[in-house]
Amino acid sequence: MADPFEIWRLAWANAAAGGFQQLADLIPAEAASREAVPIAVAPSPVFGRVRLELSTMRLIEQREPTATQVPPTLIVAPFAVHEASIADFAEGHSLSRAMAEGGAGFLAVTWWKSATAEMRDYGIDAYLGDLNVAIDDLGGRASLVGLCQGGWLAAAYAARFPAKVAKLALAGTPIDLAAAESRITRTLASVPPMTIAQVVALGGGRFFGSLALALWPDDLPRESAAQERCNAPATGR
Repeated sequence: MADPFEIWRLAWANAAAGGFQQLADLIPAEAASREAVPIAVAPSPVFGRVRLELSTMRLIEQREPTATQVPPTLIVAPFAVHEASIADFAEGHSLSRAMAEGGAGFLAVTWWKSATAEMRDYGIDAYLGDLNVAIDDLGGRASLVGLCQGGWLAAAYAARFPAKVAKLALAGTPIDLAAAESRITRTLASVPPMTIAQVVALGGGRFFGSLALALWPDDLPRESAAQERCNAPATGR
């Protein structure tokens, strides 16, 4: 299986080599739109009910409640590229089903919303605040499973509210990129912070899916390209 971190490295290397200003034409009129793209919560093996509606996310709970003595488990899903369905993709390909069968207790997942113009100034605290509301709604204490980008948010929450986190598990999470040098850390280090700011500014404070797609190089290995087509972002953020 292709290394997802290598795919991101190739994307940023491609963008750094080609320059970001040429991507400005890829920002459609939606940059000025104040409407979010509707969330399409696809049917899944485990999840199927909206438990809570918040400004940054929907809290989706498992279709059939379970009675258990262990704290509930909240899967903190990625924000972009991969939507929350990655945790419950299909029969035989469901992390959530494996967790349910393994005794993880009652399950819920964060389904993050695509950013509107009003959300352009949201910081990490806005997402931590909604995550805190979700955990309070689940009983005030939960085990957190952070996937990819959701992992660093789960880790930040655990650091701020340790009494509310029973267990913390992180998968594919960029927690400390400086822990060891690699091709992806060298590539990221070559991209000036000002460049990142310019990319966000192109979207009026948001990073659009059209830009993310434009970052992918044309010469990805066949396996990587097929994998990314399956995970292509449906909404911009």
